[in-house]
Amino acid sequence: ASQATNISDMLDGVKSLFFAPAKGKDVSNRHDYQNQHIISINKLPAHSPPQCFASEKEALCGKLEEEDQLRTPNCIILSDPSKKWDFNFSETPSKCPPVMEEHGGFFIKGDEFYKWTTISVPSNWECEGFGQAVYTNFQYPFKVDPPYIPDGMNHVGSYQTTFEPPPEWKDKRIFISFEGVSASFYLFLNGRKVGYSQD
Repeated sequence: ASQATNISDMLDGVKSLFFAPAKGKDVSNRHDYQNQHIISINKLPAHSPPQCFASEKEALCGKLEEEDQLRTPNCIILSDPSKKWDFNFSETPSKCPPVMEEHGGFFIKGDEFYKWTTISVPSNWECEGFGQAVYTNFQYPFKVDPPYIPDGMNHVGSYQTTFEPPPEWKDKRIFISFEGVSASFYLFLNGRKVGYSQD
């Protein structure tokens, strides 16, 4: 199912959109992805994929093919193959770059410590040369200790991009949808955490 978050009040003057892992063994101090009581934050319930139309009339005569949806002014597609996203690969959550609200996201320019590159979205980072794909059907390659995840076997991809919402979206209810994030992620807008989800 699509993972959508209502971000209407966050999109005024959006400068950047990015994903980041949690930072942080009792339940109150656990990473969200290690807390069995948290599977989402600020996320809509699962539903069939929504279609974007400007009016009821447009919806009633609209075509549902994906190509037509990409051409509407009611939808921004951030996974444009011609545009790369800023990307950082970290071996563990403790080594990933910090999110800095005062910078509106990750601090990339002039950052010599964290190695930033670019990546196509959508893609699979193991197929792009980061980390190692794990294929196993009989034994986990790490110690199984639910709900804990060993820090040494928990790769993190941090993504960042920018976009401008159209002016006509002002004061409208706006959603952002992710259709292929694995296995958990946080969403930040302009450096502010707005959501979390896991599959």
